[in-house]
Amino acid sequence: MKHPFLLPTATLALLVSTLTTTTQAQSAARREDAKLREEQMLRTNEQLSLLLERLEKAEAQITELQSRINTLQQAQQSTETRLTQLDSRVTREKDALLDEVANILAESTQQNTNPPPTLRQPTPGGARPSSQNPRQTAGENTTYYFVKRGDTLTSIARNLNAQGIAISASEIAAANNITDVTKIRVGQKLIIPKK
Repeated sequence: MKHPFLLPTATLALLVSTLTTTTQAQSAARREDAKLREEQMLRTNEQLSLLLERLEKAEAQITELQSRINTLQQAQQSTETRLTQLDSRVTREKDALLDEVANILAESTQQNTNPPPTLRQPTPGGARPSSQNPRQTAGENTTYYFVKRGDTLTSIARNLNAQGIAISASEIAAANNITDVTKIRVGQKLIIPKK
């Protein structure tokens, strides 16, 4: 009697053959799978290596940029210090100039409030006038005036008029051959003709 669960030998061989083929196919698939995973891991490692290289380069660039930033910050601080010093110097020079202008104005005001300048009479015997006007001879009708700081021909004429000597700035210029009324200098000897 045959056992109901026993398979014929041919069927059994076919089953074993099928199982073997399936197992081999699964083993081949596993090997293929393992090979693919290994290739994927190699690619991932290569990508990681590239990323690490990029990271190292980026860190080097960051370090270089930080160094540049530090240099620029030092230069900025140095420039700010120099600007502060220059600003202080300009302020001091401006204050000194303002003081000097105030002193000049005070002197000018004081000169305008002082009595008119004194005139020097020529020496007896008719001394010659300055070399600026060789045609004019000094005599009884001539007086000399020495230019002081802040004088102009107009202010000299005004002061002389206050002393009772009637003369204009243009007459003083003509008597001294002065063509540019702004070109008189301190200490210059001017001929003041009397009328």
